[in-house]
Amino acid sequence: MYYKMKSLTNILTFVLVVYTGLMWGQSYNKYCLYADYAAKAYKTDVEKAIMLMDSAFLMCPERSNNFENWFNYAMFNKELSKRTGDLNKREVALNALLRARGLDKDGEYLETVNKVIKSIANYYKNDAILAMQDTSSNFAGVLENYNKYKEIKKLAEPSMSFKNEDIQMYGRLAELNLIKYKNNKDLYANYLDSSIKYYEKILTIDSTRAETYKELGLIYFNQAVDIVNSLDVEADIETLMATDEKKAYLGLKSIPYFEKAYELNPNDSRTIYALAGCYELISEPDKFQEYINLLKEKDPDFYNEAYKTSSN
Repeated sequence: MYYKMKSLTNILTFVLVVYTGLMWGQSYNKYCLYADYAAKAYKTDVEKAIMLMDSAFLMCPERSNNFENWFNYAMFNKELSKRTGDLNKREVALNALLRARGLDKDGEYLETVNKVIKSIANYYKNDAILAMQDTSSNFAGVLENYNKYKEIKKLAEPSMSFKNEDIQMYGRLAELNLIKYKNNKDLYANYLDSSIKYYEKILTIDSTRAETYKELGLIYFNQAVDIVNSLDVEADIETLMATDEKKAYLGLKSIPYFEKAYELNPNDSRTIYALAGCYELISEPDKFQEYINLLKEKDPDFYNEAYKTSSN
């Protein structure tokens, strides 16, 4: 017979169960002992421990119907993945945990198994954060790892909401793509498109975020300003007309975002200032003056600083 483990400690101090009994009253099968040897070998050679457990599962079928063996096997592979960075071993560990959980019919070790599953999920979240440092692409690796994190986390917490984490992640991705774009606006125009996409994704999660509307408004407004600033003063009439058309288009694109931001936060001086700038861009002096007066009324200090005037 073998001794069934009565409890599992916290994963950080988990001691692998070691079978010390022999199987009496049945045909001797040396491979059935490999699970015992695997638990012992883990202390000094994790790869050997995995190999022994693989052999036990293959050559001794009863070992495949045992919670402790699959949990141990998960821990072996999790540790090897941590040491080597082998993502395949991480996946093997996850699948072994799910197999172990299925064999825990009474749910005696459910909490411990789920803790280990969540720890594996967090590896992918950490990978997502590391991928933010890779500026060679549109940070595709960030979302790939982040989505994997959520997928695995839900295996342990099916009712888990990722709303706040999603907003933070998409916001950071929007910022990173915008920074990349600003480094070379001609070469990295596609990064601006990505930034817009992520800000829009935030609004599909929470449509009451004034700051996100303002950021989107600024993206279009600043493009219009760039066009104005890059205009050659000696440009011909056709170029001037095309420039006016582009800046007006971008100004009109930005206004609905600023208006929504103002609706949600009417005391934000920068939003009021931006709206004034938009109407100046599209040559609507009455609306421009309306927002200038509003800014002066709500925040005279900001108004004076923005327009370099003295308060009366």
